Amino acid sequence: MMELRHLAMVNWHLFDVADIAVAGHIGVLGENRSGKSTILDMAQVVLTGGNRRFLRLNAVAGDSGKSRSGSKRSVVDYCLGTLGEDQRRRDEARTYVALGFEDTDGDRPPVTSAWLSRHVNPTARRRCSRSSLQSDRS
Repeated sequence: MMELRHLAMVNWHLFDVADIAVAGHIGVLGENRSGKSTILDMAQVVLTGGNRRFLRLNAVAGDSGKSRSGSKRSVVDYCLGTLGEDQRRRDEARTYVALGFEDTDGDRPPVTSAWLSRHVNPTARRRCSRSSLQSDRS
């Protein structure tokens, strides 16, 4: 069975670089505004390839908690670290997010699924891709 073992983020919302090892049953716990939904939305973007048809980003983030009907936050906002309408942590970003999986039965090599994006500025066209990489066991 494939199990999640690793989460990685570079320039994803307020995280400059985060490398998180996980094992077994996990939970995402923390204070309000500590990044719990940011981590869950990152995993969602990797698993859906950033496809808007399947994305359901955190419904409260970016809306100051005013409405649960839908989020105004987008993947571009996460990449640029958008905090409010005119507040951004970065004007441009090269963003990498990845999930690493391991076969607990040992039948298959580890797999990393990654989503990569480059944003020059909020209004520029963006290039993004999703790739699945397999690494050999040594």
